[in-house]
Amino acid sequence: MVYNESMRLKDWLESLQQRFKRLRPLLPTLGEQLIVIAVSAYMIWAVGLSVRRNYATNLEILALEAELASLKQQASYYRYLIEYYKTATFKELKAREQLGYSQPGEKVVSVPVQPEDLPDHLRRQLEAEAAAKSPVLSNPAQWRNYFWGS
Repeated sequence: MVYNESMRLKDWLESLQQRFKRLRPLLPTLGEQLIVIAVSAYMIWAVGLSVRRNYATNLEILALEAELASLKQQASYYRYLIEYYKTATFKELKAREQLGYSQPGEKVVSVPVQPEDLPDHLRRQLEAEAAAKSPVLSNPAQWRNYFWGS
């Protein structure tokens, strides 16, 4: 049985060698060259694809790192702002501005400001507020107010 299997293997190897002997003159000229070209092209394509992916990944990493730095800076600013809001100075300032509070014995003086003395952005803001407060009247209503008052 061992003899029979080894004979079959020997016969198979001999037939394979005969096939290669017939194909050998063609392989170096056409087949091997085509195989080398195909493998080289595939390797160049695979390397190019991995380089492109690596470049895109690095760009994404840089963008995310920049965003992370920005968010860290923003978080630091908000932490500072929260600490400022907790201070007595801020509370006193807001009480003075919004509620009109003052310290005992302190006198509040209101100084009128001329619109010409204000910076441009504040002047525009005041004009916009004044325009929003005054109602828009129709032309006949304006004439009626002019002659008979309102």
